[in-house]
Amino acid sequence: MTLGKLCVIGGNSFIGKNLEANVKISRQDCDLLDSNETKLALKRIKPDSIINCAAKHGSVKEMSSNHISYLEENLKINMNILRAAHELDINNVLLLGSVSSFPFEKKNIITEEDFYLGPVNEVNFGYNTAKRIIVDLTKTYQIDHNRNYKVAHLGNIY
Repeated sequence: MTLGKLCVIGGNSFIGKNLEANVKISRQDCDLLDSNETKLALKRIKPDSIINCAAKHGSVKEMSSNHISYLEENLKINMNILRAAHELDINNVLLLGSVSSFPFEKKNIITEEDFYLGPVNEVNFGYNTAKRIIVDLTKTYQIDHNRNYKVAHLGNIY
């Protein structure tokens, strides 16, 4: 599999700015909460592959007091990217998940099989739930359209 022309969305994020890509999109280039703007940006760029590093993220205090906005905005960002990618026939998309979408248990080692074995940590419920839902969102595109849409769960980026 070749990635061809790679577009990193969230190009100014901590992770995005450390990735090499042909094109990077940041908040200043496109409002990812707007589905039309997202599609137009990707149509203009014409990437073969996308890595999405964009997300609404904040401090634990902020995320623990605004669950709805973290859930809704993170879902919109990822839904808009996947829908636009599908409509523009972009077959390769990688979304960044988080280990916070795994069940909240004090385990030293977690595996893929643990993913649905319990609830997410309620402290950051909105964000954690959004990151969990994108796994199923990518799966729907795999099942319905045979797309290579995946989620990578990052444990520690430091």
